[in-house]
Amino acid sequence: METTSAYPVQALAPTTTAVATRTASLRLSYVDLVKMVLTILVIMVHAAVTYGAAGDWTYVDEGVDDTLTGVLLSLFVIDCQAFFMGLFFFFSGYFTPASYDRKGVLRFWKDRLVHLAIPMALYTWVLSRVPNYLREITNSGETRSFWQYSRDTFWRNPDKGPTWFLFALLAITLGYTVVKLAVRWLHLEPLAWVKQVPAPNTAALLVTALVMSSAMFAIGQYMPIDAAYDVFGVFGLMPAFLPSYVILFAAGTLAYRNDWLSKLPAKMLRFWGWFSVALVLALPAFLIGSGAIELGLDPYLTGSGWRCAIICLWFGFACIGFSVSLTLWMREHVRSGNALATVAGPNLFAIYLVHPLVLVPVCVGLSNTTFHPLIKFAIASVSTVLLCFVLAEGLRRVPVIKEVL
Repeated sequence: METTSAYPVQALAPTTTAVATRTASLRLSYVDLVKMVLTILVIMVHAAVTYGAAGDWTYVDEGVDDTLTGVLLSLFVIDCQAFFMGLFFFFSGYFTPASYDRKGVLRFWKDRLVHLAIPMALYTWVLSRVPNYLREITNSGETRSFWQYSRDTFWRNPDKGPTWFLFALLAITLGYTVVKLAVRWLHLEPLAWVKQVPAPNTAALLVTALVMSSAMFAIGQYMPIDAAYDVFGVFGLMPAFLPSYVILFAAGTLAYRNDWLSKLPAKMLRFWGWFSVALVLALPAFLIGSGAIELGLDPYLTGSGWRCAIICLWFGFACIGFSVSLTLWMREHVRSGNALATVAGPNLFAIYLVHPLVLVPVCVGLSNTTFHPLIKFAIASVSTVLLCFVLAEGLRRVPVIKEVL
């Protein structure tokens, strides 16, 4: 299954400037820590693919050949893929209205282009050459110098890396802008009902999960749900997941308008927490019990069969369950002014953007060791997280870079 990851700048920018003044510091702290967890999971997912998990990533350690490790890491990747992208889109939607209302359409889009388009282009055509060159040296015996390699591949092989999500976010944000402008031009008054949408209860969340699952299953009739389509030959988007991303972005905008994050009852955590545990345990049980070992994953990823239908249901319920559980747990346990959130929050977008520049060299260095793949995975994950925090903090001390990151 192809894995994807990236960060909306609204969801990762320093929260003090991204949300309205009515938002309490406690709320900002727990949201920052949710985003920090998701950031770490992105790094871990890419490390998992490096060491045998199903998916697509810049560098794969070709010396790793351990079936059990591949299965365990693939289950971890699938669990993460089910929700972390959707939750990123939710927080992007959550932070969009405040920025749009405060800045107006022109200034808002100037800001989006600076904080989304510039990093997207910078990584796709420039920074990606570093991890790609290390991959070619390690796995393909590349003999050209770095500058020759960069010159020869500059136009032919642009690499979306982690920035495909920035492209997707620009597209969805454009849709949001079109809706806002259409409402104004047609002299409609949507805020009367937009500001009166109650926080979703468990039944509403379950229905939302069913809608996401149905959309994924419908798309799965035409292509595998893990298939990616390269927009402009560069930015790989997974059509089966796009409906859930749009739904969650829209839900984020409603959550902001109606203060859902503080209104969701704490008692929901008990149900969704246990439901999430059950989903994690059910995935391997279902795959093994339904014949995935003998049949492979193809019947689960496309077609009208019951296996594909159930795995689509699992993805929809896991997306909602894992997202609600993580967010509510953080809300209930993080104190106002949390020190870790204060330090991590401003650096998260930079960490996401530069993590391939750290992870790939670390994994290339580990390729010459004889450690078990799971130990390599652990070392690569922990060291990359720590080094990325240091690198991001340093980069954000450079005035010009800080304006973008």
